[in-house]
Amino acid sequence: MKKVSIAVFVVLALFALVKWYQSSSTTLAISSYTGPYKDGTYTGTSYSNQYGNVQVATIVSGGKITTINFLSAPSDRAHSAELSAYAKPYLQQEAITSQNANVNIVSGATLTSESFQQSLQSALNQAL
Repeated sequence: MKKVSIAVFVVLALFALVKWYQSSSTTLAISSYTGPYKDGTYTGTSYSNQYGNVQVATIVSGGKITTINFLSAPSDRAHSAELSAYAKPYLQQEAITSQNANVNIVSGATLTSESFQQSLQSALNQAL
């Protein structure tokens, strides 16, 4: 009986944790829209993950994404900085090539990639 009550408690605690996480994480629908966008410089919202914040600014010229700059990326730990340095050029290039925030996740930098998508999408929403 005691094992059953502990198991029920653990299941309920996990359920509550999942519900809390779902309610505390803000996600933005990632669009496959490829423009044209309004010319200008747009700063995305900063999105945090357990390794740090990611925020980008994008430059649109001639209706197309031409530049994406990281304003912040995880760097407080050596490994986080290494992964960010590895992932940033791939994320930037893929977004410029695809002309949207719907980019592939960089292996080993999943949370940074997802935060990049979110921040870029919030910047691109301003350019619509």
